[in-house]
Amino acid sequence: MSILHRFVLFALLFVCTQKIQAQYLIPDEITIDYSAEDLPLREVLYQLGDISRVTIAFQEEIIPGDSLISLAVRNEKLGKIIDYIINPHGLKYKIVGNQIVIKKDPYTSSRDKITISGYLKDEESGEPLVNANIYLYDKSAGTTTNEYGFYSFTIDKGIKRVYFSYLGYDLGIQEFDLAKDTVVDIKMLPSNRLNEVVIKAKRYDPVIEFPEVASVDILPIDRISAGLPLGGEADIIRYTYTLPGVTSGADGFGGMSVRGGATNQNLILFDGIPVYNANHAFGLFSIFNSNVIKSAKLYKGAFPSHYSGRLSSVLDIRTREGNNQKMAGDVSVGILAVKASLEGPIVKDKASYLISFRRTFVDPWIKSLTEYLNEREGKTGNSDIYFLDFNGKLNFSLGPRSKIYLSYYTGSDNFNNITSEVNDEKDLENLDETFWESRNNLASLRWNLQLSQKSFLNISAYYSKYNFGSFDHDRVNILESGQQIDNFYEAGYYQSSIEDRGVKLDMDIIPGSSHKIKIGGGIVKHQFNPGLLLVDNFDQLTEGEELITQNQLKSLLDEETIEGDEYEFYIEDNIRLGEYSHLNIGYNHLMVKTGKTYHIVQPRLLFNTGSKRYTFKFSAGRMGQYLHNLTNSGLGIPVDVWLPSTDIIEPEVSWIFSAGNFFKSQKFGMIGFETFYKDFSNLTRYGDSGLVDISTTSNWESLIPIGDGTAYGFEFSHDQRIGNTAIKTSYTLSWSDRTFPGINNGETFRYRYDRRHVFDIGILHKLGENIEFSANWQYASGSPITVADGQNYFYVDENGKRTLVLIFNEINNDELPAYHRLDIGLNVYNKYKWGRSKLTLGLYNAYNRKNPFYRDIAPQDVNNPNDLRYEQLTILPILPTFSYNVSF
Repeated sequence: MSILHRFVLFALLFVCTQKIQAQYLIPDEITIDYSAEDLPLREVLYQLGDISRVTIAFQEEIIPGDSLISLAVRNEKLGKIIDYIINPHGLKYKIVGNQIVIKKDPYTSSRDKITISGYLKDEESGEPLVNANIYLYDKSAGTTTNEYGFYSFTIDKGIKRVYFSYLGYDLGIQEFDLAKDTVVDIKMLPSNRLNEVVIKAKRYDPVIEFPEVASVDILPIDRISAGLPLGGEADIIRYTYTLPGVTSGADGFGGMSVRGGATNQNLILFDGIPVYNANHAFGLFSIFNSNVIKSAKLYKGAFPSHYSGRLSSVLDIRTREGNNQKMAGDVSVGILAVKASLEGPIVKDKASYLISFRRTFVDPWIKSLTEYLNEREGKTGNSDIYFLDFNGKLNFSLGPRSKIYLSYYTGSDNFNNITSEVNDEKDLENLDETFWESRNNLASLRWNLQLSQKSFLNISAYYSKYNFGSFDHDRVNILESGQQIDNFYEAGYYQSSIEDRGVKLDMDIIPGSSHKIKIGGGIVKHQFNPGLLLVDNFDQLTEGEELITQNQLKSLLDEETIEGDEYEFYIEDNIRLGEYSHLNIGYNHLMVKTGKTYHIVQPRLLFNTGSKRYTFKFSAGRMGQYLHNLTNSGLGIPVDVWLPSTDIIEPEVSWIFSAGNFFKSQKFGMIGFETFYKDFSNLTRYGDSGLVDISTTSNWESLIPIGDGTAYGFEFSHDQRIGNTAIKTSYTLSWSDRTFPGINNGETFRYRYDRRHVFDIGILHKLGENIEFSANWQYASGSPITVADGQNYFYVDENGKRTLVLIFNEINNDELPAYHRLDIGLNVYNKYKWGRSKLTLGLYNAYNRKNPFYRDIAPQDVNNPNDLRYEQLTILPILPTFSYNVSF
């Protein structure tokens, strides 16, 4: 035996695991062409080493001299060939450096199982890596990390090579000589430290190699940051609008509709806490600061049983826990806002913190500009608008397998508008006041514990409160010689408040590599305080020149306090049926108590199968929603009312079905086709009379219409990377409708987000080592609107005054013009000794498309009530985009 062979074998006796770096090609991944006929095994091994230029080391005495090999392969991996020829002789190989070493397998006849478990973390920050993939070399077994980076992997005893992969990180590979249960924490290095996006064909793509069972999009945080941010604000919800099956109002106003569902039917989770309003500025931006987001998933079809409470989708967003190795932070300035974050260790490796803040800073300019514009029109007054966010997190290790997390978020939107105009010719003074404010407060305490190598427990307690208040005041003062002698006014105050206190327990049990069981439950106590008060001068609430105020109406509001409880239990099993086949079967039971008790049965089934290049997915499930939402579609007082199910209003329910085919090709990238169908029941909306007086003295429950709906469609997606260019394309063809007895004569009508065709194409091109160009074009059919249908007339009162009366016989009988927009941008990255910087320049709506936000109607011919003029309001024209970010 050669000295080299003896040295290698001696090293193997003392080294249990050997880490293989992924920066170079792994020896057994080399592909070769080879053929042999009746050649001794020892000779074949020598030839394989010569052809592949890989050293194959072994003890001469372990290779049987009477073994003759005959085979012929083309473009096959070296490791698979070696496995095939040595396995019958009780041999295994192992990677040592850049060599392949063959040795006796002491576990050939053993059928015992062992478990390796631990945590996957970022080597630089200590952040746990969520939904990372762990699998064997031949992909015969695999698993994923949970929301806290924990994994448990049960496999046969023996020499095993385990792969650890996570998007944006170097592939981690560990060689194990496994004789007993082993705990291994893995630290992984980010694959790219200069640019946020690596545009190249990747050899390992975990999203494709191990597709999710559900119809879900893993949102790439790097690509979100690389896309053009509106006003310099990269936004995760705006990114979802580029995905197939997701629509919104013009420019994002109104929120996110997923596969024909309502905006309130999306379960949006912020570190596990449900968020009732995820928007700033009516939907232009979300409340999520992109700088602190760690991972995000959007479930569009039937979702697994550990999620419940909404009908259409789940957006699960997890934020970073804080760097426990060193202090780090970033500061970013855009056209509209400034934001900053700071994180670092309290005790290295044991405790850390993270805080972030964001606020718009353009409100003084908006105030001055609106004052100037009002003065030009002979008015006085101004407008003021701003939003802000604050995130804070602490986490503490109580031991190697136990941790506590504290999280807090607060955010608010504020809008004020006051204008006054005097008409000297008519001796009138017009006063218009509008104020609204929304606020989110979220707090949570989480404790997780690794109970064993095969079980993990997490207990969460949380508090959530969403509050919205709105005041609108229109007043006309009648003047004489500049003095008020009379007045007429109309005013309204609306508030909506929902407060939650919840506790939830979740347990992961991994009995083996073929089963991953989740079981848990929770309790949520809701308190709702909706209220609406409309008054005018006939209510005699003021005298003379005294103005009605927001506080005055708020004190008069007889709001109703409504309480309700939710109790949830779920169990699910993610079963591995084969290398490319998985079945997730589960059940969620939701019990709702509002005086009357409702039991919502929610079975779920998700399945995928296929091959290395192909995946078929199917999902079906029943969803229940205790909460209802009434949303106005006009531009008056913004009203978004959250209401519980009651003895009269039953919980909303849906059935969701989806099926899809996904193909992976080196030439064409990833191509997907998916169809879906949704059936909704017990839906709510405002009736023909509009706003409902929700108070203790009104019979508001009987005034809310209850109806049904359907949504169905087809989606296409294509994702490819060619050289220095990444291309992402999506198309959706869909239908969504609603039916309410007593509305629209009981006939089915189009839902407000029923856009027939939606197309999106995005391109990201790497111009140089540190420069990227991005472009994104969106097209969507016009959203439905209701227009008069030619039966209008003029009403003439006893004084001869004519009033145009519009007749609407059908809801959503027309649609706005198609929406389309091009955004282009440039990202420039730089790295310094102290950190990194990123400069973004671009144009939003580059060709200045005047996309209609809504359409107003005015008579064109005073003698013809059916000759109408339609005027469109456009919100966002061409806008420059600038942001500059530094991180350290």
